[in-house]
Amino acid sequence: MTIVAIVFVALLVLGLPVGFVMLGASMAYFVINPMMTSLVAQRMSSGLESFPLLAIPLFIVAGAAMARGGIADRLYAFCETLVGHWRGGLAQIAVLNSVFMGAMSGSANADAAIDARTIVPVMRARGYSNAYGSVVSAASSIIAPIMPPSIALIVYGS
Repeated sequence: MTIVAIVFVALLVLGLPVGFVMLGASMAYFVINPMMTSLVAQRMSSGLESFPLLAIPLFIVAGAAMARGGIADRLYAFCETLVGHWRGGLAQIAVLNSVFMGAMSGSANADAAIDARTIVPVMRARGYSNAYGSVVSAASSIIAPIMPPSIALIVYGS
């Protein structure tokens, strides 16, 4: 164990990022104690066999498919018919679009990226600044992680 501590301190003094320092100290431990290597590999492979965690990459694929397939534009048009005629309707469209996209993608990052591709250009064309459009899409994307099929809730539930 002292060798692992020495490696940890040496890598830290060399100025490596903390993540690489921890990785280097872990690798030194596995070089000293090779029996633990098979146990770590077994635990890592069994952790990847979780069926609920399969939803995470599929949410990301669904978000990319919605952005490229035109579903995001159709959803924007639907939200515009619902609240677009009200005062401040464009910002309300962004929020309502985020509610629907959050329910489908489950990720705040994916929601903000889709809003940036669909709503911010429309806001820019109607005279709003880039900063305002970005703030509205970023703030409205926060609702995605609290919608029921979100990534965080799936990980918490599993």
